[in-house]
Amino acid sequence: MNITEVHVRMNARGKLRAFASITIDGWFVVRGLKVIEKVTGDLFVAMPTRDDNGRDICHPVHQQGRAYLTERVLAAYETTARGARDRDRQPTEGAQPQADA
Repeated sequence: MNITEVHVRMNARGKLRAFASITIDGWFVVRGLKVIEKVTGDLFVAMPTRDDNGRDICHPVHQQGRAYLTERVLAAYETTARGARDRDRQPTEGAQPQADA
């Protein structure tokens, strides 16, 4: 299995940080993955569920698959989050830099 694309949509509401979609081998898309923040501050990737009943619609069969999927999604999340923070720090056009206090 090769994850060929990961798309992340930021969504900081409560413990939910983002939604993600992955493309597997350029052929199969899985949508509705969630990046969730635990009480400890660690992030984990939740698989898509139907009607919030808690049962995964799809999931990796082996621990290695789960680890690979989690690594790829969290790396894309971090890249997207970093880009969002950088955009927020950019001065708007015509804005004057503020002097340090």
